Amino acid sequence: MKPSAILKILIGGLIIALSVCSAAVAEEDVYGRATDPAYIGVGARPMGMGKAYVALAEDGTSIFTNPAGLAKVEDALFSSMYSNLMEEVNYMVGSLTYPIGPGTIAIGYLGSSVAGIELYTEEEVGGEMVPVSLGQGDYNNYVLYLSYGSRLTAINPDIMIGVNAKLFAKQFMGPEVAVSEANGTGTNVDMGILYQPNNWFTFGITKQNLMEESKMEYETSIKEDIPSLTKIGFNMNVFGKYGYVKTPYKLNIAVDVDMDSKGERPNTFHAGAEYWPMELLAIRAGIDQDPIPEGVISNLTAGVGLRIGNISFDYAYHTYYEIPENATNYFSISMVGPFDQLKPRKDFVASVKKPGDRMVIYGDKVKIEGSVNDPRPGDRVEVMGKEVSIDSEGRFGTYVNVEKLGAKRIAIKAMDKKGRRVEFTRDVFRLASFKDVSEHWARKPIEFLGTIGLVSGYPDGSFKPNKTLTRAELAKILVTAKNIPLTKKAKRSFSDVPSDHWALAYVEAAKDAGLITGYPDGTFKPNALIKRAEGVTVMARLEGLVEMAEELKEDAEDSQFTDITNSWAAGYIMAANEVGLLEHMEDSTSFSPSSGFTRAEAVAILSRTSLGQEKINSMMANFEGQEYETVEDLTLAIR
Repeated sequence: MKPSAILKILIGGLIIALSVCSAAVAEEDVYGRATDPAYIGVGARPMGMGKAYVALAEDGTSIFTNPAGLAKVEDALFSSMYSNLMEEVNYMVGSLTYPIGPGTIAIGYLGSSVAGIELYTEEEVGGEMVPVSLGQGDYNNYVLYLSYGSRLTAINPDIMIGVNAKLFAKQFMGPEVAVSEANGTGTNVDMGILYQPNNWFTFGITKQNLMEESKMEYETSIKEDIPSLTKIGFNMNVFGKYGYVKTPYKLNIAVDVDMDSKGERPNTFHAGAEYWPMELLAIRAGIDQDPIPEGVISNLTAGVGLRIGNISFDYAYHTYYEIPENATNYFSISMVGPFDQLKPRKDFVASVKKPGDRMVIYGDKVKIEGSVNDPRPGDRVEVMGKEVSIDSEGRFGTYVNVEKLGAKRIAIKAMDKKGRRVEFTRDVFRLASFKDVSEHWARKPIEFLGTIGLVSGYPDGSFKPNKTLTRAELAKILVTAKNIPLTKKAKRSFSDVPSDHWALAYVEAAKDAGLITGYPDGTFKPNALIKRAEGVTVMARLEGLVEMAEELKEDAEDSQFTDITNSWAAGYIMAANEVGLLEHMEDSTSFSPSSGFTRAEAVAILSRTSLGQEKINSMMANFEGQEYETVEDLTLAIR
């Protein structure tokens, strides 16, 4: 027998023997066809689940089972697996993925190798055939992948498709004799589809080596068919955060069926379960069926996974029914994407619950609350440019400081991993607050003018709205309202306003502006209480109602107020009432001119003057740019 023929027999015998445990490393499968190394398994996670991975495909190993799974990959990932079959055959798998355009591209390697094969031939010695060593050789059987997967967004984003371009190669390196007879190459294509109508169910189908006319060609011109398989499967997330049943733990069940395109081999069944008691740990088990000449054998599998961040360490144990001693261990390390592979969102939706737009607040902080619908990994929310956390239910919350009284616009931005964003603005208005005006009729005017700074409260946080206004306090209100500058070293015009009096600068500024006058004896009486008639007269003058007052004073008997007929201030009171400054007294027939002019009355009337309205509108100018004619309009607008 020629050495080359003997060598071919030895190589073929070795590889056929290996095929009992794994069709992936055989020269030919049990049906006389070239084998696809992908059949043995493509990752410790799929192996632990009985190779039921057609519908679960969601990471770098997708290219080996269903390239449509690449459509779920939105990050640059890698995956790898190693096993030593029967302590002789090295089996390695590796892939790299990278998002590009609307989908993801990937490259992969899957191969088996045997090193140091002892080769012999036979020679006749003394009339007998004896073995003669030819040395050692190395055998390699591998496939290279170039893959792409994408969602059919234009039709239905729940549908994903993928394709593999594959290069098969078998190489034997050893003695020159018969080397060419073991070397060959071939090409083929896989196509896959995934359909994920919801977050807990996925259906998948893959056609592996769909070009049935494509052959494995050897250097001797021998050609072999490459087996074409149709793999159909489903994955169901029974329990989990996004499972059919909502639970804190997760359980997947996957089932696949392999069908030979030519009907030459029996259909085989794969089933597996994956239980995640926590995101850190996975426990897997499955049944993997393989065809044999006599029919089908069922092998049990098991595995565990440890996930730390986006790195996954996986182990699988695979039994072989006919050769129990050749049970094999598989090890993988991979970079993985999000823990839950979810149905894509058609729209990115977020909402803000608090604060309401145009909301009045009284403190120096405002609470922000909102939510992102159907939250996904990669969702982000920024409030005033600072990122805030989103919980597992999509809720977010924080506080924003509102340092100054008046209007503040709060910017809230929500965005997802794909760059879609929703932006909100919430205008809030911080009013001055006083502890003793919450139930007072003049609350709003007091808060508005306190916010502007025309009036102020007392050190204890009170306003004392029913306290009668003093002449010094009225001078301060008028000067502040008119924006009259104060002199640091004010002169003394009144004998009873000493140089250390708190209101000296206000009194002098008001006198110089003609807003107040003193008494003939040269005093001002800063602590004297102002009567209602005096206070209203000052406010009428501030509003420019002098001429109207002169005209109306002759008709005092026709006034709404029956007790001002003989009052020196009748004209001013009537003019103030005519233009609406005394709206708070619209149902009264008694004015009581000698009663005290309270702080609340002074603020309410000042808020209705042209000057007061101008100040309020100026304060609100950046509050959506609206102007308000009256305090009531403003109150309704920002309520």
